[in-house]
Amino acid sequence: MSDHIHYWQGGGVFEYTLFDPVAKELTTVVLGPDLLAGQRLQVPVTGGVWKCGRLLEGEHDFCLVGEAVGPILAAV
Repeated sequence: MSDHIHYWQGGGVFEYTLFDPVAKELTTVVLGPDLLAGQRLQVPVTGGVWKCGRLLEGEHDFCLVGEAVGPILAAV
């Protein structure tokens, strides 16, 4: 349920598919080092959004992705 950021750290290109069940929106983001090709180094994901991912074909058979998670803040 927390907001978080996935960030590419090395290896192959990784594709995330994100689904927002509230807005009924499906989004695809490609993480990788080639910014000129539209790849991104990080992707923020709002809490409650569903995600799945896959390693895209290329020269690497692995991808290292990190994740930073923010706390859920209760309304005061």
